[in-house]
Amino acid sequence: MTADVPGWSPEVERSFKEVLFRFLEEVNATKAALYLATGEDSYGLASQYGFGRRDLLAAEHRTGDPFLPLVAGLRGRPRAFERSDELRELIPYLDGASTSRLLLAPLSFGERLLGFVDARDKGRAALFSEADVRRAADIAAALVALLRELQIYPGLEEPETTGPGRGPTLPAVSLRVGGAGVDIPGLQALTEVARSLVQDAGADTVALTLVTVSDATCLALTAGRLGDKERTALIRHQVQALEDRGLAGPEEESWSVVPRRVPTETRRAQARSIGSAIILRGESWAVVGSVVAPRASVRPLTLVGRLREAATGARAGTQLRFARRRFVWSLAEELGRSSPELFEHLVAVSRLSFNLGHALGLGQVAAEEAALAGLIHDVGLAELLQEWGYREVQGLADNGRRVQRHAELGQARLEACGLDGLARIVRHHHERWDGAGYPDRLAGEAIPRLARVVHVAEVYDVLVGAHSYRTTVPQSRALGILRAASGQQFDPAVVTALAEIVESET
Repeated sequence: MTADVPGWSPEVERSFKEVLFRFLEEVNATKAALYLATGEDSYGLASQYGFGRRDLLAAEHRTGDPFLPLVAGLRGRPRAFERSDELRELIPYLDGASTSRLLLAPLSFGERLLGFVDARDKGRAALFSEADVRRAADIAAALVALLRELQIYPGLEEPETTGPGRGPTLPAVSLRVGGAGVDIPGLQALTEVARSLVQDAGADTVALTLVTVSDATCLALTAGRLGDKERTALIRHQVQALEDRGLAGPEEESWSVVPRRVPTETRRAQARSIGSAIILRGESWAVVGSVVAPRASVRPLTLVGRLREAATGARAGTQLRFARRRFVWSLAEELGRSSPELFEHLVAVSRLSFNLGHALGLGQVAAEEAALAGLIHDVGLAELLQEWGYREVQGLADNGRRVQRHAELGQARLEACGLDGLARIVRHHHERWDGAGYPDRLAGEAIPRLARVVHVAEVYDVLVGAHSYRTTVPQSRALGILRAASGQQFDPAVVTALAEIVESET
């Protein structure tokens, strides 16, 4: 990777790679490269995933290179290029990496082009959609926010407003769910605490509002009806909470309040009071918590304090999960250094396992666990590759039963790292529904559910993946093979979910 980006280091790259990985998770690109400014007329390769050692990938793009006019012409907005006639000058370059479809996402701050992301080829030969382009815009904004946070380039400060009674505004950064320092599991935990304050602590309404300079989205959990008068009072109280801390959110008309009824026992009408405070804050956002409660029986600010404690815990849990994801990614990268083709397989299985988890209705936490297990399901192969001196997976595939050790080796490696839950999935990802698998010959429901998910995802990718060590087959043929083995090798419910995913994309 380039060493010419100011302040660049392996630790800094890991932070950017975490965000870059979202092109895999949310856009389903198979490859993505991050280029950052290294001079007035040059952009160097800062990080990438998915490109193999034999793929053509420029270490730098300079003025005169056809890439830069293409990026500059986007005027800060991502765009997908699906037809060869749109990319005539780039065809030889793209052919060198065996790709034909391109999604470019500029990283812009005002008129400055700080860099861009070169994402390639959506999975399963699908076309990039308008939704993919919108997601790419969100990810690009997150990368720009990280450039600002780490002060990679000078002069990225937001101007302060000087109007009467207005403090510095929150920087205009596009946020996704979890962008407020809390991921989806953390957000769910915080919402449950808010719900309990309504059900068990006597609050009438508990509101959580994510505020940026351009908009504010409020989730209001309420025991009764939230009328226009109540909405207005809630918004104005939260605006005041921001101003008390020297911040200015958007105008009142930019606030969106989404009420959610919480079942409770009937409560008699009483005079109410509101307590509001900032419970989380970052450079580009703030979360305001509010409690509306009967004036005579409950102190709203006391309950807001409980919200703040829950938000702090949710953020700490999020940071632990991010660290865990980064560590798992590093294990997969380690294996990828021995075999780039195997790394591509791991990434594809991770993505499909995540989608299967959602299709099966397992929830965000389980879907993410499936994705992490998919990313390191073959981590035990690292020891075998080293032990036998192979650089390609094909050599292992020819060893039949000896390679079955990789499931137990992977379990041992992960348990040594304290990843016991993932270790159990990895140990059993080759068990069969009929009990004829390995290493423990478990059958049916006795096999951990996420191990069944990873097993189906792995076999499907081996059948269709361009990086497969065996001759690939069309998607329809692969589905036919899995359906024929449903109830024997595979969990029937997982095969059905896979078919729904594949057929929805074709």
